Amino acid sequence: MASENDTTLRFPVLIGDIGGTNARFSIVLDANSEATEPQIVQTANFKTIDEAIQA
Repeated sequence: MASENDTTLRFPVLIGDIGGTNARFSIVLDANSEATEPQIVQTANFKTIDEAIQA
């Protein structure tokens, strides 16, 4: 079990860049991996960040 002060990153990790026009999402599978090719969606097409991530 992780302690309250544990700063270890748990993988996989979703990373994103959310702008006014587009949002870009990638996954980092483990500490030795590069991020996957970003999936790009138009932010205006989604009401919530959850909807954009699931697209």
